[in-house]
Amino acid sequence: MIWKSAASKKYEILGYLAIFIAVGVILLPNLYTGVPDNSMTEECDQIRISVSINRTNPEKVTICRGENAYAAFSKLYTLETKDSRYGKYVVAVNGVWQGGGFYWMFYINDSLAPVGISSYKPGEGDHISISLEKLK
Repeated sequence: MIWKSAASKKYEILGYLAIFIAVGVILLPNLYTGVPDNSMTEECDQIRISVSINRTNPEKVTICRGENAYAAFSKLYTLETKDSRYGKYVVAVNGVWQGGGFYWMFYINDSLAPVGISSYKPGEGDHISISLEKLK
């Protein structure tokens, strides 16, 4: 049996620690980039739709077929919602809350939507909008 001095064991442990740190420095950035890794999921059937606030300046958004309007809006805006029997409805957009007789209305292809924003699944080329309007 070979006996090692305390100093020799110390340097051996430091050597293993250095190797461990070097491997971590090389592998860690590849393991977590801050961006979700979608390589393990199947590709989705993508569609392009336009999304706008107050029915002006529509922006093109790409979503997976079957995703709801809430997911599409969430790519561009911060929404606050409440649940209803028709699905979620919007109560604030980017910190602008409804109130004082004004409500966020959801439109599908320029027609008032019969469902909440979470219940509608847009199709290719649809235009969806939410607009702050005073109820009459």
